[in-house]
Amino acid sequence: MKKTVLCVLVSSVALLAAMGLVFLWCCPEWHSGMLGEHWRFKRQLCWNAIGMVGFCIPLLAGWARWLRLAPALAVVWLVLFAVSQFSPHDGGGCFVLLGPIRLDVFAMLPFTLSMLLAWILHKLGLRAIRMLLVVGASILLVPTVRIATNANRVSRVTAWFSGNPPTKELAEQDVSLSRAWAQMTCVKAVEASHWFSANEAYLKENPLPGRLTFAMPAAASLTFGRWFLALTGVGFAALMWCFVRVFRTTTDYAKRMFLVVAGLGVFAPAILGVCECFGVTPMLYTCMPLVPYSGTLALMTWITIGSIAAIVEDDHV
Repeated sequence: MKKTVLCVLVSSVALLAAMGLVFLWCCPEWHSGMLGEHWRFKRQLCWNAIGMVGFCIPLLAGWARWLRLAPALAVVWLVLFAVSQFSPHDGGGCFVLLGPIRLDVFAMLPFTLSMLLAWILHKLGLRAIRMLLVVGASILLVPTVRIATNANRVSRVTAWFSGNPPTKELAEQDVSLSRAWAQMTCVKAVEASHWFSANEAYLKENPLPGRLTFAMPAAASLTFGRWFLALTGVGFAALMWCFVRVFRTTTDYAKRMFLVVAGLGVFAPAILGVCECFGVTPMLYTCMPLVPYSGTLALMTWITIGSIAAIVEDDHV
């Protein structure tokens, strides 16, 4: 069973990563950039290559030794978060610029938090976890409120729930409304598309403003057809089976804590991204792990899966 879990784990992540890379290569909207033609594909390819190395590190180190790094990882995250608050990049205090590399601090949070909670539970037990959750919830309330009160995000969510989506004319004047309008356009195009072909005519008549397809999983389905989203769902379903299987097999509460928190970090963006495609939720500009792209999120997903593989090896599932 251990070989089966490891095989499904690696295969599902490889499938999702390949789908994201194919989408970036085929999407006609991405022009030349700092890495030449198809530069976003090349950037994502680099992130996935680094992620594969990250996948091997916890697997080679072993779960016990890997878990000891949790306090150091937490310190690194706090430093990056502090730096992000003074970053000149217009990212709402979420990004750290390291030359040409842009790190998304909040994409690193689920993995860092899962490692830290697992380490504390392993060392101090459940009582310490309860205390830490109260303190941590209070600390995280500050960035959460900051994100939630972002003017652009509030505008597009308000536009969604008002039942009166913005027109194209209003979208061209207001960036925050343009994203709400872009989601409405994508939802209608997805509904009108076929399983194995996209509705290109609809998009030609209603082109998306600017480069708003960057983080929208709907863009992939509009390029290839609904089968792309269906195959994405299969990939994440296989990943979820691995998480549940390892959770039910292991008896270590620290490992279970890691699986729960890390799983939320992997599957919450996936679920939100698909819901945005079909208009179930307002558009929050969600990046799905590995599909279509988000460099830091792709890296952290590979490292998370490597940590799960280390747990499988440690427990002999």
